[in-house]
Amino acid sequence: MRRSDATRGISVLCPGRLIATLALLLSLLSLAACAATPTPDARREILPDPMRMLVQPFSPEEVIAFIGQPFPPSASEIHLMGEAALDTVVIARFDIPRQDIAPWLAGLGVTAALEPAYSPFFSTRPPFGEASSWWAPPIAGDKTGNFSGLYQQVGSKQYEVVVVEAEGDQVTVYLQVFNT
Repeated sequence: MRRSDATRGISVLCPGRLIATLALLLSLLSLAACAATPTPDARREILPDPMRMLVQPFSPEEVIAFIGQPFPPSASEIHLMGEAALDTVVIARFDIPRQDIAPWLAGLGVTAALEPAYSPFFSTRPPFGEASSWWAPPIAGDKTGNFSGLYQQVGSKQYEVVVVEAEGDQVTVYLQVFNT
C-alpha cells in the first residue's frame, strides 16, 4: 500500500496505543496541576487575612484604660491582652487578696453580687490564642471547684468576672470586658 503525499510522515497509532498515550498525557497534566496548586496552608501564607487590617492590638496601658481603672496595688500575677476591631475586647487574669476585689469592682461600676458556682464563660478557650498559657476560667455549667462569678453591663461595656478561690486570702480573677 502506498501512502499519498498528504499522509506521508504521519504515523498511525493503533487504538490501544492511542489510549495509552492519552492516559499518559492526562496523568502528566494532572501531576503538573497538583504541583502548581498550593496547599490550603500555603495559600494562607500567600494571602493575608483580610480582617487583620481592621484589628488593632492593645498595649497594656490601653487594656487598663479600657477596663476603666488600674489594678489595685495588691494585685499580682497580672496577665492581660486586648484588641479593638469592630468590637473591643480585653481579658485579664490576676491574683488579689479576697477583700480587695469587691471595692475594685465597685470602682468600675460593677455592683452585681458574685454568684457562687456561676461562670459567664462558655469556653476555657481564650479569645486570643496568645493567652492560652494563662486563660483557663471555669465555664458555665461547671459545678466543681470553689468559684463565683457575675455578668453586668455598665454603660456601653459588658463585664464578665469569675473569682476562683485560691490558698489563703488570695483569689484568682478572670475578667473579660467588651463592647458591642
